[in-house]
Amino acid sequence: MVENPLHYDILRYILHVEFASKFHTQRGEMDMSHLELSRRRFMKTAIAGGLSAMAVSKLWENATAMMADPQQDRVVNGVGIDDPELVQLSINENPLGASPHAIEAVAHKMFSLNRYPPRGPVLHQAIAKYHGNGINAKMVATGVGSTELLKAIGMTALINGGNVVEPVPGYGAVSGVSRVLGRDPIRVSLTSDLQTDLAAVRKAMNDETRIVTLTNPNNPTGQLIP
Repeated sequence: MVENPLHYDILRYILHVEFASKFHTQRGEMDMSHLELSRRRFMKTAIAGGLSAMAVSKLWENATAMMADPQQDRVVNGVGIDDPELVQLSINENPLGASPHAIEAVAHKMFSLNRYPPRGPVLHQAIAKYHGNGINAKMVATGVGSTELLKAIGMTALINGGNVVEPVPGYGAVSGVSRVLGRDPIRVSLTSDLQTDLAAVRKAMNDETRIVTLTNPNNPTGQLIP
């Protein structure tokens, strides 16, 4: 078994990006000579990256099967969901996973991930251009996942005082920052049927409120705010 699921996702796309074009003839058939050559190179690279020979062999098997049938159905139910009619919505994950283009980009850079990341000026400019309306690159901030950005927002808004209002149970990244700063968040209980009580949230706000946290769908209940 592969101990780190991330290895599977990254390496299978390395396989796809680096070698897929060699696997098929012009008629779309599998070229076995290229396949064997690529397998050896893949094994060597992956083992150098820290995986065991057994784990790498399994990666190769799974990845070649995926490429042979790239249109196969993808499981979107989520971890721990056995009913095929249900989809996990309670923790705001994308059930389809990352874009293949994003994974491809990571794959090309995986052996330089031990270095500090670039500041991303090209990305910031692209985001600013996409949104327009007077937005420039200096107004754009990027982070490693939304939690990093939410905590940065919380620190910026609360560092000089104020409070945060949030439903409970709910996603507590911002309220966690409030506690670090020595201030208890104002927490509003969900209704008996686990809905966000917007009227109660408004009532809880005061002149010191700097942030109101509403997660939609709510995490961890999965309930939507209309």
